[in-house]
Parts: sequence; C-alpha cells; structure tokens
Amino acid sequence: MSNNPFAVKTPEKLSDEDIAHLFVDVFTDFPSILGPHHTFIHGARGCGKSMMLRYLEPNVQLIERKAPTINQLPFYAIHIPIRTANLNVIEFNRLQESKYWAIAEHFLVLYISGKILNSLNNLANKFDISSDTEKIRNLFDEFFNRLRLAGWPGEIPNSAEKSTNDLLKILHKSIDTEFQIIGQYLRRLSLGDGTIPYDGAICDYLSFLYPLCKEIQQLDFLPSGPLFLLLDDADNLHEKMQRILNTWVSFRTTETICLKITTQLKYKTYRTTNGQLIECPHDYSDIDISTKYTNDLSTYYKRVEMIVQKRLARFDIQNISVYDYFPTDSAQEEGIKLIAEELKKRWHTDNSGPKGYRPSDDVTRYAKAEYIRRLGGSSKNSATYSYAGFGSLVDISSGIIRCFLEPAARMYSTCISQAQVTPRAIPTKIQDEVMRQWSEEFLLNEFEKVKLSEDSEEQAAATGQRDPQNYYDQSQIPNKLYNLINALGEAFQTRLLDQNASERRLISILLSSPPSPDLESVLRLGVEYGYLQASTLGSKEGIGRRKQYILNRRLAPYFRLDPGGYAAYLSVTPDDLVLACTNPRLFVLKRLKPKKESSTVAGNEHPSLFSGE
Repeated sequence: MSNNPFAVKTPEKLSDEDIAHLFVDVFTDFPSILGPHHTFIHGARGCGKSMMLRYLEPNVQLIERKAPTINQLPFYAIHIPIRTANLNVIEFNRLQESKYWAIAEHFLVLYISGKILNSLNNLANKFDISSDTEKIRNLFDEFFNRLRLAGWPGEIPNSAEKSTNDLLKILHKSIDTEFQIIGQYLRRLSLGDGTIPYDGAICDYLSFLYPLCKEIQQLDFLPSGPLFLLLDDADNLHEKMQRILNTWVSFRTTETICLKITTQLKYKTYRTTNGQLIECPHDYSDIDISTKYTNDLSTYYKRVEMIVQKRLARFDIQNISVYDYFPTDSAQEEGIKLIAEELKKRWHTDNSGPKGYRPSDDVTRYAKAEYIRRLGGSSKNSATYSYAGFGSLVDISSGIIRCFLEPAARMYSTCISQAQVTPRAIPTKIQDEVMRQWSEEFLLNEFEKVKLSEDSEEQAAATGQRDPQNYYDQSQIPNKLYNLINALGEAFQTRLLDQNASERRLISILLSSPPSPDLESVLRLGVEYGYLQASTLGSKEGIGRRKQYILNRRLAPYFRLDPGGYAAYLSVTPDDLVLACTNPRLFVLKRLKPKKESSTVAGNEHPSLFSGE
C-alpha cells in the first residue's frame, strides 16, 4: 500500500491481501457476474471493473473466507488483462482474411492458455497438489496430444520421474515458447511482403483451449465448477479479434468456460467471424456499471462510504465518520438553511412564482440554486460556492469510484505537505481548491489528450494500421464535442441562475428523436471519454424509450453548477444539439430564451453539424 489511504493503483499491481482488504463486495448489485454464463461488464475507466475481477481470483476468495479450501469455491477465476497483452500488433494487417482468422485466434488462445497455466503454477506452488499427480499427468499428455494435432512439430518432453509441479512448469514454458514463436513470425512479416509461410501449430478454441480447460476442471484440488476467464478491457482488442471472442461466446460452453468480458464502453461489434450476431440474454448477460450507479445514487453512496472507511481503517484512522472526515462549509450550510426557511414561508403566502406540491419540494428544487444565484449577484461571485463535503464529493464522482479517490488522494497529500501530520479531517478550503482544479483539468488539459488520441486514430486508419471499414472522418468530432460540452454547461448554469424557472437544477438532456449517425458519433465519443453518461427514459406516451445524456458531474465546479441529484432534464431535438456543436452561445440563447427573442436571435435554419451535410 502507498502512504496515502486514497492512492489509486492499478489492480494488477495490488497484492491479494490488498485486494481482499480494500474491495467492497458489490456483487449484490451485479449478481449475474457470479452466474455460470458469459457476461459482458461495461463501465467507464475507474468504476472498479478490474478490482471486481481480481476479487474473484481464488487466493483472494480464500483470504475473504468465501470457502475453507479452493476446491469448495464455486468457480476457478483467472484474471487475463488485455490492455498490456500487445495483441494488436500491426503486422496482422499483412495477413489475408482466412490466414488472419487462423493466426489471430491461435495468438489469442496461446495468450489466454499461458495465463491459465501461470495461475495453475502459482496455486501448485502454494498448495499441496500431490493427490492430483495422476490427473496432472493426464493433463500433461492431453496438452501435448492436442498441441501435436494442431500441427506442433516439436518433441514431447519425457514426463517420467518428474514431479507434478515440474510437469506444470513444462506446460507453461511450452505455451510461452509457442507464444514467442508466433510473435516472432508476425514481426518478420513487417520485413517481407506478407507471404512468409508459417509451419507451426495453429490452435483454436474448440480443439485446444476448451479441452485444456476441461482437463483442468477435473483436478481435485480445484473447484468442480467452471473456469471464469476474466478478460479485462476487451475493447482494446482489434475489431476482428472481438469477432473471434464473440464466436467463442456463441459456442455456449459455459459448463466448463464462462467468459467474463469487461469493456470501457468502446466494444466495437457483437458479430462473430461469420457475421452472426450474438444476442443478450440468449448468448450472454449484459451489465453497465456506470448506468447502474448513475441511476441508483443511494446504493453508490453506501458503496463509497464503505470503501472510504476501509481505507481509513488501514491507516488506523478510525472512530470518525466520512462526513466528519470530509466536512462541509458550515457558513454555506447555514446560508442555505436560511434560504430554505424563506422558501417554506413563501410556499404558504406567495402564489406568484413557481411552486411545488409541498414546502419541502421548493427547498429541494430551489434552496441551493438560490444560494448560488445570490452569491453571483452584481459581483458575479458565484465562484465562491464551496464544493467541500463528503456528499458533494460523491456527487461529483458521477458513479465512478476512481473519480472520488483521485481528488481525495490530492487533498490528503496537500494536508500532509502543509501540516506534516496525518489529518483527522480534510479542511473545506483544501477540498474546494482541489475540486475546482480537478474539474478544470478535465475539460482543459485532459480534453487535449482526447484530440491527440482521436487524431492518432484517424492517422492510423489512413495508414492502414486500423481497419478502415465503416470508418468515418473524425477530424472535427473532438471540436464538436468540446462545443457541445460547453453549450450544455452554459445552458445548465443559465437555468440554475434563473429565479423564474420552475426547474433550475439540470444536468442532463433528453433527445426528442434519434440522432443522425454523425451526431451519434459525437455523443458516443463523449460517452467513451467520460464527459457524458448515456441512459434512457421511457417516453411520456408510454411507447419506446428516449436517449438521455448526463453531463459528467466532475464538470460541476468548472461550470459553477450544483452537483446534487437531479430529477429534471432539458428536452432537446437533434437539431438543437447540431447547433450546440457548432455555436454553443447561440444554442443557449435559442433554447433558454423566450420564443420571440430566440427566434430573432437564431435567424434562419440551424447550421449543419458537418460541412457538406
């Protein structure tokens, strides 16, 4: 562990003990992950997918006392990170279609088999497996028989008088050698014309990986349930490799192998190698963590509170609530309470303005908004609104736990550097300063990375390093997205400060009809990079559902918004968003000003989102 309780480390670098002690069990929120079926698990970067997968590994499960021994666990889980696997080497583009499918599946099978055998080796070194001697010899023989049937030209090692641990080491080394051989072959393609013959083994899922897992499943010291292959960040795979993975899903071999596939909302296709579509729930179950926690804030609050308490306890910071550790600005709270009392009195005596069904409705809708408006006044001082407090920090994190931990880690480090002692509470001034800077970085500094990333993707497509099929010109999409975010932020701020509006606390938009493909590409990019969160709402007519896009609450300090819960939304047409993508100020004037004024300002028809449209 770091010397900062809120430090964020990649789960791959955490020990089994750290995973067990820091993880908060969320499987009551997502029970289908533990089911014996294939599962796609979607969520923005930082929402806890990798931590969730690592928690399922057998060593962690035993530390957590989910079972007294490994073989009493319901499944055997192997974490297989895709991001660090280098499975998208550009030399694949030199292979013709039929050759590509064979070599790419072989490459993927070897990588996954290597992770399985490495996990098995680690368990064999830690636990007594002597009772499985005969079955491990059967596994050894079956492995090399399958490898030879796949075209392997090597000599089968002599297994006589070798220990079970040595046999497993030989299996792992053999797979690793084959993985190196195919990697070298692919690299040599870059030096030739792409016609270099390959005369090594060609392994696939049904004739090699599946039988291998079936043999492993028979080992007595392991669970009798299925192997959970935890494929982490699978949207980092090339689209064609995703088709290979989808083909495996379509086989429905879940009595032995259950694929648990996580994505960062960028999975490109659900079609197999022959073009068939895998479907939910027939072939797999589907989970979106971001949507779950965005829509269910009360559950998310509880999860964050438990995570913070666990982390503080690891540093012997105990007997203090999270609300005391991250206190609110007391002067601001008092100011909001005074406005709340005004609103309650007005509800009983004044019928001239917007009014809820109960006094408490007006307090919820207008108290914080009115406080922010009065801070602004003639001096435009709304920037002094404080974003300190545990509740505010949770709201701003937008359902993504890393977006709570990262700024909290900065706050903790700032306290240490200033006071040189372990803080028993984070001062409100430090909380507020960190949140404002962190919010500004998201739209200014980090958006530059979005532009660079999309520029490199476009260049890769142009040079043949990405599949150009169905690839559209992305050169202007980041700029359109930047305009859209600013348009929404300004519109929500304008509404928040409008004392005559019936609904002032907005953070989302609801589309009146489906967007065009070009507009959809802008919205999709916003979702991929976390600036927007996608959801749906049932139409008022009761037929069908409409797309809803929620502005990431991390931007609340930047746009001076209230990050609390929002029930209302701004209804927009696709044409409205086209205008927002090209002229943010005009969008605000047209959408929020009275109709007569907006029609005068807006002029003629909306501009096109893309030139030539």
